[in-house]
Amino acid sequence: MGNKDEVYTAYRLAVKIGQPPNDLLGFDLDGWLAYTFNRAVVVYGNWVDNQLEERDKNGKPRHRLDEILEAGTINGYEHRERRVSTASLRALLGNQVEIR
Repeated sequence: MGNKDEVYTAYRLAVKIGQPPNDLLGFDLDGWLAYTFNRAVVVYGNWVDNQLEERDKNGKPRHRLDEILEAGTINGYEHRERRVSTASLRALLGNQVEIR
C-alpha cells in the first residue's frame, strides 16, 4: 500500500463489500498479522470518516477529503506521507506474507 489514499480506498471498499482489507488486497496473512493489518486500515479509515463528518458552527464541513489525505497537520494531528513497498512489508512481516 503506497499512500493514505490507497489505504482509505481499501477501507471504503472493504466496508462496502464486507471483506477484510487483507483479503481484498490479496495479502495472505493469518492470525495476529491479519488482525493487526486489518485493524490499522480500519482505524485509519474511521479517523478519516470522522474528520469528514466534522462541521463548523454553520453546519459546513470543516475538512475536504483531499485536505485530509495530504501530508500536513489537521487538528493537531501530524500526517506524513509514508510509502511502503511490497519488499518492505515482507521484511516487516518476516516473509510471512504472500502477495497474490
